[in-house]
Amino acid sequence: MRHRILPGIAMVALIATAGCDQRQAYGDPNAIVVGTPEARWNESRELLRESLQPTFVTVRDEETFRMTWKDPADPDWPVLRQFRQVLLLGSPEDPWMADALAVARRRNADLTPPTLIQVFDVWARGQMVNLMLVPPDADESTLRPLADSLQSLLDQQYRQLSLNRMYASGRNDSLTVQLERNQGFTLDLPRVYYWDRQDSVFIFRNDNPDPSQLIRQIAVTWISPIPAERPTQDDLVAWRQELADRYYQDRQITEVHRADLSRGLLSDRELVQLQASWANHPDETWPVAGPIILRAITCPGQNRMYLVDAWLYAPGQDKYQYMIQLETILNSFRCTDQLPDPDTVDPIEPAPVP
Repeated sequence: MRHRILPGIAMVALIATAGCDQRQAYGDPNAIVVGTPEARWNESRELLRESLQPTFVTVRDEETFRMTWKDPADPDWPVLRQFRQVLLLGSPEDPWMADALAVARRRNADLTPPTLIQVFDVWARGQMVNLMLVPPDADESTLRPLADSLQSLLDQQYRQLSLNRMYASGRNDSLTVQLERNQGFTLDLPRVYYWDRQDSVFIFRNDNPDPSQLIRQIAVTWISPIPAERPTQDDLVAWRQELADRYYQDRQITEVHRADLSRGLLSDRELVQLQASWANHPDETWPVAGPIILRAITCPGQNRMYLVDAWLYAPGQDKYQYMIQLETILNSFRCTDQLPDPDTVDPIEPAPVP
């Protein structure tokens, strides 16, 4: 089975027959062990890091994927090659690639370099092994398209895994329907989120398994009538700070020293987005902080501008999967063309804390 990624590059996904004696793969899905000799690593590491470790902003720059190199001649290689994500960079003749290539050959894969092949369960169960096959004299012009294609593939797979994890509890379809029918807006939330309403502020929160370790929260409120001017960064910060001061159980200060303001559309609604960060108040005994995605969404039929605020607290953890999850929930926001008829609105009870 052969899929074209870019001209001259093939990616093949092949599954090995997992032996009964295979152990479960080590490591996180965003941790990549790179197997290649030291000389080739020295030639390619900056290019691989640039392609496979793009950064994103939370409170600081964080890498989407973590990469560790090991020479296959090292005595530790038989253990490290059992990690969940492995990248082998070499030629089809290299002996340390033989096991993974044997899986590819059983599926009649085209092993002509340069090519990118993905095989599964080679040395451990639940493992992905990515083979970047290149000729011995491969230079940047050969490696970069392969590395960029691999990054796109791994990011797509990681995003899907993050969403599968988020919705493992199921989707709260009944809440989606009730919010649309009774409030004029909707979000596609996992069942594990609980929620509450105060005044015209809806707060949806997931602090499982422990709020000292992980909090994902989204608030929805609105301004009516719609302001005559599009909101500025200062407007968004002021609105969010008022929201946090009055309704958040976690005391926060909105910080904008690394803020990014952008404009666009969500479905057919005008959108202004601010990515920034929050920190706790200076008088708190222990400093904490996290990223924010704040959106102002215009709904002309309701004469409302919605403010949708998502924030994360995940100290000492990789935050990329959680930012993917929050962004996905924000992207599910919809508002109706007109407000519900008050005579047909049914009361809905907030979900209790699990």
